[in-house]
Amino acid sequence: MDEERERYVKVRSNCDYYVSKVTISADPILNAKDCIVLVMYKGFCRLAFIRISKDKSWTYTDERYCQPVQDVIYSGDKFYAVSTRGELLSFDITPESYSDVKLAARRIRPVEMSYQKFYIVHSNEKDLLMDQRYMSFELEPQSRRTTKVLVFRFDFDKSKWIKKLGDVSLFMGDNSSESVLASSNSGCLPNCIYFTHDYDSVFSYQGVPHGDFGVYNHEYQSFIPIDTTHVATLVRNTGRGRPIWVIPTLKL
Repeated sequence: MDEERERYVKVRSNCDYYVSKVTISADPILNAKDCIVLVMYKGFCRLAFIRISKDKSWTYTDERYCQPVQDVIYSGDKFYAVSTRGELLSFDITPESYSDVKLAARRIRPVEMSYQKFYIVHSNEKDLLMDQRYMSFELEPQSRRTTKVLVFRFDFDKSKWIKKLGDVSLFMGDNSSESVLASSNSGCLPNCIYFTHDYDSVFSYQGVPHGDFGVYNHEYQSFIPIDTTHVATLVRNTGRGRPIWVIPTLKL
């Protein structure tokens, strides 16, 4: 490990206040009394929350009962998180702690040797999806490549995962993951995942090209060739910032 990367990893791992993601339970302006702000922080992401109309300080997870997580979302009346092992956790916010953390679903399959990253996203008001992203790395030259993406829909009635996507386009990334109905959005391909180059614990530090982005067809388990020239230019222009997905609401 070179000195620059070692310094980067050390700072990120030891910083208690490094926030990687924030999610809320309600609109903080229209419904402040029900708004809970939940953050993922620290190197191996932990959780902390604050109820903006009730609390004056943050409440932190008890690390004995809540394992490190990679993504979190609010759905229905609960928060859901996916752990670094691919397990789905559900919990309510209580005045004291996350004492009611529950295992909503076990990991789908044994973790493979390749590097994996998990994301969770709404596909509509009722459905919850988990994306399982596999990546490989090359040391000379330093590069990262997504090799496949698996998507599973959570069956709340049976508390199990179902491998299904359908007429949905997923947009996957660190800061936010989004989904849209492909048939209602011109230009979006059904059964496809659009992904960006986001953080990883191996190569995400200054000086490494951010070139791991593309489109993956979930039905045929293959990548769709795209012209990345313009996209690569945009990614380089963002510097060290992570790209995000935005769903426009303005209708022309």
